Amino acid sequence: MRVEIYDKGDAATLDLIHATGRAAFAVDRPSVPLADRDAFAAIMDDDRPTGEHLLFHVREGDTVLGWVKLDLPLADNTHSGELWGMVHPEHRHRGVGRALLDAAIAHMRAQGRDTLQAGAQEPLPGGGGSFDGARFLAAAGFQRALEELTSRLDVTTVDEAALEKLRSEAWSKADGYELIQWTDGVDGEPPAEVLDGLAALLNRFFTDTPMGDLDVTDLNYTPERLLADNASAAKGGRRTFNSAVRHRESGQVVGWTKIHIRSTAPHYGMQGITMVSDGHRGHRLGTVLKVENLRFMREREPELTAIDTDNAVSNTHMLAVNVAMGFAPFQNAVFYQLKV
Repeated sequence: MRVEIYDKGDAATLDLIHATGRAAFAVDRPSVPLADRDAFAAIMDDDRPTGEHLLFHVREGDTVLGWVKLDLPLADNTHSGELWGMVHPEHRHRGVGRALLDAAIAHMRAQGRDTLQAGAQEPLPGGGGSFDGARFLAAAGFQRALEELTSRLDVTTVDEAALEKLRSEAWSKADGYELIQWTDGVDGEPPAEVLDGLAALLNRFFTDTPMGDLDVTDLNYTPERLLADNASAAKGGRRTFNSAVRHRESGQVVGWTKIHIRSTAPHYGMQGITMVSDGHRGHRLGTVLKVENLRFMREREPELTAIDTDNAVSNTHMLAVNVAMGFAPFQNAVFYQLKV
């Protein structure tokens, strides 16, 4: 079985890789839309200087049996790599996944990296999907390192009165803070006034967020890196709705949340980061951020019907905020780790 590395810009091969992704998503994550072909190409042709991105695939005739994308950080966490991959449902249990994993591990070792991480979903009853990814990682020797819960908000059934009550109560504890909101990605860059604050929040992400047993070190973000990430998101057709809170007295941005959406799947949003600086907790800023950002997005995305969010099961505070907003458990999401 021959494993090849995708040459960036090879449109014909990428068509086959994307087709395999669509087939896999239909089985593994049927209610989550895979990025459309152009957005998928932007993800796979990623050229940001903060990471190396390799796409391994196994091909048989006009079918790509499976593929894995190996992301290797260059600005931080240079001991590690992260995998994202799929095997076509009709070609599983043939050693395709193992061959792809072996190729990724060999590349990791050649670079002197020792920690490989990958995520997998585990459906809850009635949620749809498969356990194939989780079973493969466990059989390959990966250890469960971070347990998360994916919760889903049915936007069409939101309790408006309860949400407004939650918003009002949260703001009553947040005196001295103000809200900043914007969209970026395909809509342009984040405002310059927030860049330093967002970078500072990201640099504390692995310290301030529950990370279980994942072997990670602090991120190394700058305003320039944030802008590069935003340019990459724009290439992928992604619009991001952002809300931040600024401490009036100091002028510092001390909290941030965001939700992503693509124009080709306007019904589906994916919650991204939600962070509040350690010294500003206890003012219900996390609730302010999430409720206000949901409101901001719904006013501008009339076709939106569902938002998914992932949180560590140990993050009981944020899980409680989700429940109060109307989110319900949808599936388990597990980060696995392998020392290579």
